[in-house]
Amino acid sequence: MTRKIILAVLTAAGMLYFTQYTIPAQAAGKQNPPPNFPAMDPITKEDRILVFAPHPDDETLGAGGMIQEAVRAGAEARVLYLTNGEHNQLAFIVYEKWLVIKQKALIEMGKMRQREAAAAMKLLGLPEENLIFMGYPDFGSLMIFLRYWGETRPFKNMLTRISNVPYDNALSPNAPYKGEAILWDVESVLRKFRPTRIFVTNPVDTNRDHRAAYLFLQVALWNLKGQIPDPQVYPYVIHCYGWPKPRNYRPYLYLDAPKLLEHSQIRWVWRELTTEEVSNKHRAILLYRSQCSDAASYLVSFARKNELFGTYPVIDLTDETKEDAFSAAAAFREKTVVYGKTDGKLLINVFIKKEPGPNSRFYVNLAGYNPDIEFAQMPKIKINVDGDNVSVLNRGKYIKVKGLETTQKRHYVSLKVPIEILRDPQYVLASVNTHMDNFASDLNAWRVIKLK
Repeated sequence: MTRKIILAVLTAAGMLYFTQYTIPAQAAGKQNPPPNFPAMDPITKEDRILVFAPHPDDETLGAGGMIQEAVRAGAEARVLYLTNGEHNQLAFIVYEKWLVIKQKALIEMGKMRQREAAAAMKLLGLPEENLIFMGYPDFGSLMIFLRYWGETRPFKNMLTRISNVPYDNALSPNAPYKGEAILWDVESVLRKFRPTRIFVTNPVDTNRDHRAAYLFLQVALWNLKGQIPDPQVYPYVIHCYGWPKPRNYRPYLYLDAPKLLEHSQIRWVWRELTTEEVSNKHRAILLYRSQCSDAASYLVSFARKNELFGTYPVIDLTDETKEDAFSAAAAFREKTVVYGKTDGKLLINVFIKKEPGPNSRFYVNLAGYNPDIEFAQMPKIKINVDGDNVSVLNRGKYIKVKGLETTQKRHYVSLKVPIEILRDPQYVLASVNTHMDNFASDLNAWRVIKLK
């Protein structure tokens, strides 16, 4: 009887897998139209391709087809991993069938994800020596970008309780969890490899490490301006509310831009995958067994007939001939952000479709870039607006700011921020976030603002 039960369970599991990952592939008649965006220029043998992935599996999800094209074209290609992804507790619980909390076990999980990455990339044509693991803390890189620079103590991972890179095969073993260490590693790879095209996670992505990867790359490229050829940068989206749909493996469908980003100003391009590329990408995704243990139907949704890459335009506020220079950051969910500059102040106007409740609050992150000042020494400002209470922090510490002005109405919040507190920046990295009734209703994209 026991053997019959086991056989029945295995048969049911097999049917479920077949239904989710095989039957949809046969429904080729239910295709959707291709995206109405320009096609990405083909990769050539002269290209040097760098994929910057926050975690092992992001490179396959966002650019697995493109990696295959690069290999087929004979282009040099590398994958740079910001973290080893040791913080995905839910996936590990499902995969290991027990709670992974001990430091050694967590690090072993990070090593396992390295092995999964090596297997996936081998399937797509990249040898292990073309993979570069930085080993910085999963779920901690954005916090490092916002706070942990200069004389501050390194960031401490809340689970592993360590403050330095624990992997012997990392690019910089034992490097501290600090912004300058991450920035140095990214710059060293860019200097040595000199990529012509870089594929990185999009600054609108809701995952913190995904946004951090974009931010560190942007600062590194500014620092290396004139030292290496300017590469083309192609941001790819992984996490966005309600996307992609429908879920599961549907290789006959095109991947279109998220509806949430229809009015986002993003300039999209796409490339079509061959049937073989889609199949290989699907197989590579499934090699991330630890991640597919709890999210296979979501992950295999990225194995479709195309891949999408989208770039936000720079918000240019350099026109000094205008008394008020404004540029809209466009609608995002139920909010529109307009940036401006006048009289030595950065203007940030937020228009909200839904009327804020009594517990609503806003916060703005601003990081200035001045080529004459080390980025580690530049302010990383956070402005909290909670009703009539306004507070300002620089790298997590409260500061007093003269000349900061706020205006709040029913569907409108306006900030006037003295640019001098950002130390005369050439560029500003900015993000506006809203919390409606204690719910994080919007994690807005980071935008690049050019001031001079």
